[in-house]
Parts: sequence; structure tokens; C-alpha cells
Amino acid sequence: MDLSNEDAPVPADPPLLPSIAPDLLALRRRSHHLAPLHPRQFRLSHNLDAIAAVLQELSSKLPLTKHWSNPSSNPIRHIATRIPPRTHLLPSHSPSLDFGSKSPYPEPIPLQPLHIQPVSTSTSTTRLIHVSLIARHGTRNPTSSCLQRMTALQNWLLSAFSPTPQWLHDWSAQLNIYRASPGSLTSHGQQELHAIGSRFARLYARSLHDVGNTVRLRSSYKDRAIASARAFLDGYRHTCSTNGFPQPNTLVVAENSPPPSSNASESSSVAESDPSDLSSSDLEADAQLPTNDSNSDLSTDDDTLLEILPSGSDAVLRYFERNQEYAQFAVQHKALTERHLSRGPLRPIATEIAARVSKGLGASHQMDPDLIRSVAEAGAFENAHGRFERSKFCRVLTPNDTAILELFEKYHRPFYQQHERFRAVAAPLVADLAQSLRASAARAGDPDVHAADLRFAHAETLVPLLFLLGIESNGLSRKSPNYRTGLSAMSPFAANLSFELYEQQTASNTTHFVRLRLHERYVECIPALGEHGASGIVPLQHLLDYFDEIFEEGMHFYQ
Repeated sequence: MDLSNEDAPVPADPPLLPSIAPDLLALRRRSHHLAPLHPRQFRLSHNLDAIAAVLQELSSKLPLTKHWSNPSSNPIRHIATRIPPRTHLLPSHSPSLDFGSKSPYPEPIPLQPLHIQPVSTSTSTTRLIHVSLIARHGTRNPTSSCLQRMTALQNWLLSAFSPTPQWLHDWSAQLNIYRASPGSLTSHGQQELHAIGSRFARLYARSLHDVGNTVRLRSSYKDRAIASARAFLDGYRHTCSTNGFPQPNTLVVAENSPPPSSNASESSSVAESDPSDLSSSDLEADAQLPTNDSNSDLSTDDDTLLEILPSGSDAVLRYFERNQEYAQFAVQHKALTERHLSRGPLRPIATEIAARVSKGLGASHQMDPDLIRSVAEAGAFENAHGRFERSKFCRVLTPNDTAILELFEKYHRPFYQQHERFRAVAAPLVADLAQSLRASAARAGDPDVHAADLRFAHAETLVPLLFLLGIESNGLSRKSPNYRTGLSAMSPFAANLSFELYEQQTASNTTHFVRLRLHERYVECIPALGEHGASGIVPLQHLLDYFDEIFEEGMHFYQ
């Protein structure tokens, strides 16, 4: 089922649109803290309390649909929108604008070394024996449905300017590049995954060599995921080669993988981009994209090193499509929220932003509020591709605007209600993770046990897993100045979650514990595991017990 179909009919008994009121009020309360980040004034002229009251009344009148799974023992909490502090990003990215799941990847500066000892003891030895990775594809071009919305914006812009300004000519040319390969990984996205693979090698290559160095790579059938996996592998192997790290001695060979392109609307190659997409400053010297040197040890055909899960047999990485009840819910939820955000009580906010953006662009007349979403998407892709400084759309959007628009995306995407109604939808992925961790704990170093199990997929793959773990932020402590919440923190382009499995031996026994990294930074608390996850260091058995609970709750829907 194509989850991008936003024209599906609204169901007769629609699911409840979550109350947006707490987030709106939190945004209003925080607005006086935003001024230092941006020269514009941060305010909403409309009465947010009145809008919140309307939404609360709406929530009380719409019935809840039935759960097919038991309510989570860790019920979903409202995530208050928070404008992040200035943190390290690529120089051409905005330090203060968030664009939800279309935000650029926040590189880990500095890179945290391995955490070896959970407790200080002189009588034990600890070693890393396995790493499992779930990674989202890197920066991509807009999808076909997004391009339809951008085309509507382009048509309005062409009608609002005479003569056509140069910036609009430039953006129209960029749209044509997008249209040539919708949804495809860009060279900027390739660079992101190459750099992540390089850092992965610097962190783990020597430790993985000590436990057999067998690496498994899997990807969904989408071209952007396949290209991301290849870029990661290139970065990993290139850094091993240039630093004298051991190369993986065995990689899984795909037996029944389909041709690289299984979606006619997407290109199988890395998409063409503006030359400014590529910036060498964000990669260290040993992490640059390799040249196609015929003598390079990177010339191996990546198709023999990558397992591509074909459509219909990809529940591990695309469970959000294989569970038909959830897939139908997701389409209906998008249609419902589209109606409420476009024509419901939130329209006054969109109208205000539309008036200010129209004036900032210098348009001859005001845009329809429905086009504001397209303005945000245009700005998001300009920002993600490293063109923030010369983007007209980014210049007319304030951090307060993008915070509100990220809030809109929060309720438009089905992730939040999914966790309440379909908590165990990620059961196939959870079962796969548990299998990898169990095998490594029992037989680390055996030839048929993978020292690293690397999966490349989508935001829809990663976000439900983060919710299951209770991670509704970027994983840092709430006391950290870099703590952030929302989809921009959880799943930007190239988002990734690593499970590090350690073995600790004493004279009397052997135990195992797990640490998580989100976007390559250690997760400081795993709320879903209670006291066992409070420090971010989790006994393996407690994690497996929780995963087994999720498996039993959800896997019967995939039989």
C-alpha cells in the first residue's frame, strides 16, 4: 500500500486527532525565550488559548477507535515544541530552524569513544562483541507527492511576480532537477552516509575484527535506502583501508535480490544536485568520497555485498506496509489531519504565516494558507541540501514558524497515534534485533554469527522503534543544553540507532549489557525500561524480555 496517498477518503468514524493544545500553549509560553536566536519578533497575534479551547472541545466530541493491542505501559506524552540552542551543524545549514523529519543530520562533534566498563572493577574484562544498526537513508530529493505541492507553490509564485525574479528562476531550475529523480538520494545524502560509515569504522573496526569481523548489510528495496547502504559501506571500507584497520573478511551475499530499481518513479542512481550540495569541510580527511580508481580496493561490486529485501518479504524494514491494518490507519490519519490543518481551527495560524511570508517574498498578492506547508517543504530541502544561506524560503521563515510547522507535521504523520493504537507494529524489526543480540551473546566469534548487523531503511522504520524505547528526543539528558524533542531530533535525514552489545567476564560468570547510540551519540536514558534503562546501560536480558513482550503482542498480525 502506498502510504503517500493523501487523497484517500476520510473514514466515516475517523480516529481522534490528538489534542494539539498543550504543544501550542507550550510554544506560546516559550516564545519570549526565542528572541536571542533570531532578529525577528517571535509572537502569534492570534489568541492561542482560544484555539486550544476549540481543539480541546473537538477532542472531547470525537470518539476513540479501539486498540488492537494493549495500551503501552509507557503512555505517550505530549512533546512540547522546543527551539534548539545553537549547535554544531554544517556551515550552510540553519542553526535555528527545524524542519521535522526533513531536517539535516547533526554530526557528532566530538565523536564519543566506546564505553567499555559499566562498573569499575579490576577483576573483570569487558569487550564489544556486536553492533546492530538501524539507519534512515540520507538527504533525498522530494517525493512525487511533495513535488505536486511544490508545483502548486511554483504556479502561485509565477502569478505573484512580474517580471520573474532571479531567485524564482533558480528555484524553478532546482525543481526540474528534483522532478528528474523524485525521492532519490542526493550527492549530499551520499556524503552523509559515507561520513557515518567512516566514523563507524573508526569506532568499531578493531573490536569487530576480534569477534570474527563478519558484517551483514540489508536494505529495503527503495533506491534511496540501497544507495545509502552502498555509501555507508564505501565510507567504512575506505577508512579501514586508509587507517590500516582490518577489512571485514566476510559479507553476506544477496541470493534473491531484485534489480536495484523496483520503483519506476525513482532513479536507481544518486540524484543530480546543485554542486553546492557537496562540501568537503564536513568530512575529515580520511572520510572523503573515494575516486573510481581501478586499483582501489573499493572497486568490489556492492551488489554482491548487500541484501536487498524485496517488496512483500521486507517486514523487518517496511513493517509499516506489511501490517495492513496499520497501513490503512496511516492513510486515513493523514487524510483526516490534512482536513483539520487546512480547514479547521488551526487555519488562523496558517493565515498569519501566509500573510507575513507573502510580504517577505515581495509577492503582489497573498498566498493561500494551504501553500504554507509547501513553503516549509521548499525551505526544508534547501536547508537539507546545504543552501540555507541563499534560500529565499529560509529567509522568510522564522524559527517560530518552523516550530509551528514541525508541530503540524507531528500530527500529520501517524507516528504519535500509532504508538497509542499500534504499539507493537515494529514487532518484526524488534524480533530481528533480538535474534542478532541473542546469537552474538551465545556464540560471539562463530563464523555464522554477525559481528555487525546493519539495516538501511526509512523514518517509518526508525521512529516507532524509538517510541517503543521511550526515546522521544535526541537521546541526551534533559539537562543538556543540546537536548531536543520532536521529529527533527528523532529522525532527521540519515538518522541512525546503534545497539552496542558488550560481554563482561569475571572469574565466576559472564554477563552482557547493551548501550544505545542515537545519531552516534550515547543515549543517556531509555525510559521504557524503567530503572534498568535509567543510566543508558541496560542488562541484555532485560532488553530481550521487553522485546519478547513486543514480539508476542504484535507478530500475529504478520502471520
